[in-house]
Amino acid sequence: MTVGPSSGVLKDRAPAEWKPREVALTVLVDRSTARTTAGQRVALNDVQEAHLETRDGLQYWVYEHVSQGSPTITTRTRESYRHSLAVTSWRSAMDGTPYLYTLNLSCPEDLWPELEPLFRRSVESFTLLPTTRDYIPPDKDPWLFF
Repeated sequence: MTVGPSSGVLKDRAPAEWKPREVALTVLVDRSTARTTAGQRVALNDVQEAHLETRDGLQYWVYEHVSQGSPTITTRTRESYRHSLAVTSWRSAMDGTPYLYTLNLSCPEDLWPELEPLFRRSVESFTLLPTTRDYIPPDKDPWLFF
């Protein structure tokens, strides 16, 4: 679970204008990037599918992605891959900035067939609860989130 302000192409646009693939790539570029020899950042993720769902009036972007991973105990080859399913929603901070709330579930590629149904149920159950008087926005006390 990660929480952070909108960035990149999302930063200066209203959430209603955000496209599913843009949300996925923006969240992922902040998580796993590499620098080219020219100093540019490139994502190490391949977004397989992305779509928008509306649940109880809130927007949820769901996306499946594959990334290059480190060798594991079961896969000792230099090139191993991780398969992931993520969901992102948003809520305004005190200053009105949209903050992204993302749940990302990931496993080695060879475990994907076994774990995909569980990951899908988890993503479907992810929801932002209505705020209460005890709600603390992430920009009020960032140390609680980062």
